[in-house]
Amino acid sequence: MAREVTGRELLGAALEVFVEKGYHATTISDIVRAAGVTQGTFYLYFKNKADIFSALLEEYRTLIISGLFDVDVASVKTRDDWLRLSDRIAGFLLDHIKTHGEFMRLFIAETTTIGSCFVDEANAFSSGIMREICRLIEHGICLNLLRDIDVEAVALSAFGALKEVVRQSCFDEGTASAEALIPRVIRSQAELLLK
Repeated sequence: MAREVTGRELLGAALEVFVEKGYHATTISDIVRAAGVTQGTFYLYFKNKADIFSALLEEYRTLIISGLFDVDVASVKTRDDWLRLSDRIAGFLLDHIKTHGEFMRLFIAETTTIGSCFVDEANAFSSGIMREICRLIEHGICLNLLRDIDVEAVALSAFGALKEVVRQSCFDEGTASAEALIPRVIRSQAELLLK
């Protein structure tokens, strides 16, 4: 009797194979072999390899955005609260790189290369993070904690710095680089905005 598999188990197996081989080198046969199912089972849940990778990107986007920005903005009332929030965001990123760095590298590599077929997913990811950064900055301005600034331009600048430090941490120097850079970059971005 064949065991029953869920879409979630297929996603887990696919993620492991994508991390090991990369998107382009991975085949559906690799994924079903890792999941211990037939190709027919795969097609019950996903149309093709791009479809399962897109589903993984969507899950990853949700995980990152909720982890970074799951904060009750009403609890941020003072300069110290603002700086603690920046430290919490840095801590989440450091923990995530330590525990899921290989996933982060995969998703960065597959969504930011020229000719990537996942541009829409990358744009949705960036838009989600930008919305959250703008939300936090607008809250800080309303509380008179932050300078009156062009929210979108400053959010884009902060996001650019964040993306670059994460990229360096994942591809260049690894965890040691992340531990040195991420807290400094995020804290300095937060401090620059304060009145």
